[in-house]
Amino acid sequence: MNTKLHAVADANGRPLSFFMTAGQVSDYTGAAALLDDLPKAQWLLGDRGYDADWFRDALQAKGIQPCIPGRRSRNEPVRYDKRRYRRRSRIEIMFGRLKDWRRVATRYDRCPTASSPPSPSLPPSSSGCDQRVLTLTADIIALAKDYGRYGYRRIHVLLGQAGWQVSLSVVERIWRREGLKVPKRQPKRRRLWLGDGSCIRLRPEHRGHVWSYDFVEDQTHNGRKFRMLNIIDEFSRECLAMVPLRRFRSNDVIDVLTDLFIEHGPPEHIRSDNGPEFVANAVREWLGRLGVITLYIEPGSPWENGYIESFNARLRDELLNGEIFYSLEEVRIVTGWWRDHYNRARPHSSLGYRPPAPETIKMPAWPLGSATLRLPPTLASEAQIN
Repeated sequence: MNTKLHAVADANGRPLSFFMTAGQVSDYTGAAALLDDLPKAQWLLGDRGYDADWFRDALQAKGIQPCIPGRRSRNEPVRYDKRRYRRRSRIEIMFGRLKDWRRVATRYDRCPTASSPPSPSLPPSSSGCDQRVLTLTADIIALAKDYGRYGYRRIHVLLGQAGWQVSLSVVERIWRREGLKVPKRQPKRRRLWLGDGSCIRLRPEHRGHVWSYDFVEDQTHNGRKFRMLNIIDEFSRECLAMVPLRRFRSNDVIDVLTDLFIEHGPPEHIRSDNGPEFVANAVREWLGRLGVITLYIEPGSPWENGYIESFNARLRDELLNGEIFYSLEEVRIVTGWWRDHYNRARPHSSLGYRPPAPETIKMPAWPLGSATLRLPPTLASEAQIN
């Protein structure tokens, strides 16, 4: 049986009273039922279904000014405050949330009932299931704002790190209900014809087996370009260095590699494209003396250096496209923060949504913004998103 729900809400869209009728009953029946329970108010906003002369007279008798557009069948148009009438969208939002809360609560059994024990998938709360769904939704939106290019799977992992025990399907449903980002379609790619230096021909087998490096180019606020040398360990996906300079020469590449070799030891192989800084005789001879085998991909085949290209895409998508830099020093500081976050906190899909180099101690706060999750009291002292 179809039903129709009539509701009265305050100026903020919070429901004050409800009345349910059969679906085929006109709106006038609901209006008559709600008329006696109307609170004191100056205005009442309603849609065309409540346009009746007797209803307008009854409202004015109670000291309430009606703001209801006239039916199309009226011979003479009815005047109403169109600017004030726009606020009626708040009750429509309330209806939409009411339907979504009910669907999430019933389909996924998140509301405890008298015949079943409380579900552990959402932390218990004294204010009931609706409040817990509201809190979870607010936390998902907060994380989506702070990490704007993360999909719902990474958000689900971050929620788990914060103490939420909620299934991926619930996070996905709330994600789509709130209209958040949907992953892009996989574009078509041509067949890979792989060279000897390809990441498919030689896959990393352990930490320090294969490193890869490449440049990313951007510009500061005054239009001056800078280049950033990124170096990663292909096995662990850890970003070893992000060094921005206005210009790079082969000696600059050697200086950066020297510091990394002292800290981590030289790798067995290092993969790169055919850029002049990488194929320079000085770089090749220096690496050869240290026993590091250079792997060069085929010209015009960036997919053969897929690990560093994927890292560069994440860097540009999650940081560079959303930042305006005013100096090279600001670039160093901000990219250093992002590198720490990438290595220690960012869930990596290829690693089972674990960070490449997680810390055993608590990280300092992410200075570019972090979601302050409102966790249940029992978990608030144990988990915190930074």
